[in-house]
Amino acid sequence: MVAPKAKTLRDRTNEYRSLATALRKRQLNPPPLPESNNSKATATAANSEFSRHASSIGKDIQDTTLLLEQLATLARRKTMFDDRSGEINALTNQVKQRIAGLNGKILSLQALQRKQSGKDAATGGKQAIEHHSNIVMSLQSRLASTSTVFKD
Repeated sequence: MVAPKAKTLRDRTNEYRSLATALRKRQLNPPPLPESNNSKATATAANSEFSRHASSIGKDIQDTTLLLEQLATLARRKTMFDDRSGEINALTNQVKQRIAGLNGKILSLQALQRKQSGKDAATGGKQAIEHHSNIVMSLQSRLASTSTVFKD
């Protein structure tokens, strides 16, 4: 049989205190941030503006789709004795206005994309240009499919 080794204890209190002191100093005096390029900050702000607009349009398309589902439900439940033509007409007009508004928003998003494309092309941001173009096309196709459902 092998005899168990005796464990020796080591006092590491001083190491702990020095580590805690170093961390405290680091928290009080954070390292300086590297200077950012002003053009990068502007590009980031422009990209976030584009993203906010695109997100808003996407949410509006989803809301319009929900209105269309509500309109379809009302149209299916229509019976001879339960005339909801006023409610159906109101929803129809609301959907038409939303679709027209969304078309305008997508056009303004395209204008913003074109404006940013000129800046991105100068800085070599071909991927950003393609990404923004893909987002605009995706929003247009979602709106087109929503409009097609509305016409049916």
